[in-house]
Amino acid sequence: SDIGSANLVMDLDPMASVAWPLFPWDVKGTNEWDCQKLLLQELFPLNKNASLWLEDSLLKLVALEKDMARRIHQSKHRDDVRGAKTIPGYDLAHVPAERDPVIVEAQNYAEQIDSSVAEILTVSGTRS
Repeated sequence: SDIGSANLVMDLDPMASVAWPLFPWDVKGTNEWDCQKLLLQELFPLNKNASLWLEDSLLKLVALEKDMARRIHQSKHRDDVRGAKTIPGYDLAHVPAERDPVIVEAQNYAEQIDSSVAEILTVSGTRS
């Protein structure tokens, strides 16, 4: 009955600890690579030609890095616009998004990834 269930919950010791199950990699004798491999296979299923899969994955990496750099810039630029409207002298105390070292680094990293992937795909003959 619902009342019996409610009493059962109320009878539980609130200070009792919860026993969490172990992660597979925390169990002695478990091969860590086997766990990692299973996760990779689930996240990146190889359901087509390996070369096409690799190309698709690398191009996805490029798109993700460029999108991240764009979003970081967009967020800081939005803060710059709001700050300039709200706080007198904001531009004197804050680096604009275009010169912010975090944003510049993210953009440079995205371009580096793009260049590296283009080189890998060219060398592998996937791209001309």
